[in-house]
Amino acid sequence: MNIIPVVKLCRHTNTMRLFTQVGKSRNSTVFKLDGRISGFRLTNSIRIAPGEYIMDVTLGRFMHQSTSPTCQIIGREVVSVCDMQPGDQLTYKCKF
Repeated sequence: MNIIPVVKLCRHTNTMRLFTQVGKSRNSTVFKLDGRISGFRLTNSIRIAPGEYIMDVTLGRFMHQSTSPTCQIIGREVVSVCDMQPGDQLTYKCKF
């Protein structure tokens, strides 16, 4: 079962970010990115592989990079890298 993420204002950065609503165990799929794949970077696109970017205009555009991410991106799947509690921010680290 996927976490149903929620977009809300982050009080630390004053920007819209993506947060969990329910807990999820480590290595579980959080949600799937949905959008077209491009060979070049676009505004708000997410790098999913070397030379491949996805433009997810629904939820993915609210994920931000972090040096201590809560998720990793494997293909189109956003997967938790730690046990997640309700209210945790969904972040990723670009590995490419």
